[in-house]
Amino acid sequence: MNLDAIVFGLYLLVVVVVGIVASRKEKDSDDYFLAGRNLTWWIIGGSMIAANISTHHFIGMSGRAVEIGLAIASFEWMAAIALILYGKFFLPYYLKSRITTMPEFLERRFNDKVRLVYAISSRSAPLRRRASGTARWAWCSRAS
Repeated sequence: MNLDAIVFGLYLLVVVVVGIVASRKEKDSDDYFLAGRNLTWWIIGGSMIAANISTHHFIGMSGRAVEIGLAIASFEWMAAIALILYGKFFLPYYLKSRITTMPEFLERRFNDKVRLVYAISSRSAPLRRRASGTARWAWCSRAS
């Protein structure tokens, strides 16, 4: 066994143990997943920004910044501002209405059919993006 597999296994074990220990202190799923609905807007906004960060930011955007300069970062600054404003203005309504997800909001605002369409389209969108990226890559590699 190599060191990477050992570190990965230990990491998974620690995450599982922390999750089990933390879940024993909570009474229901709202306490566990939504912190008992007691967080302030700026903590939730910061959490949304942290959840938005992925390998795309660390690798892809760094490469684009080398190519075209730091103008690429303006997209992320605008996203951060938008997420914080969302946390400040829209989140209180969601918390007061006890809404947890966007599909749940759409069901309350419109009907269950809109919720279903949104849920299916939001789950299938990443697959469509990956498929189109693969098709573009195959087309570009064939052309060269």
